[in-house]
Amino acid sequence: MFSVFLIYYLDFLKKRFPDKRINFFSFIPLLFFIYATYIFLVPGDYLYKKQYTSITGIEFPENGEIIYKFSSDLDEFGDGT
Repeated sequence: MFSVFLIYYLDFLKKRFPDKRINFFSFIPLLFFIYATYIFLVPGDYLYKKQYTSITGIEFPENGEIIYKFSSDLDEFGDGT
């Protein structure tokens, strides 16, 4: 579905802005939106390190590594359950 949207968006940009430089700069907001959506939906290691600290009461080790990531849902504060 996203690929169909992307094709229509690129076609719209070609018609609206025939100059390729303007076309490129008008594509940047879409890239930012995709990046922001990804960051919001896929929590980074900081979430799991924070949960480790809050549950165990000790800091996450410096040389520790997160191997398996799973979070069912984020609550209204952005914390995984």
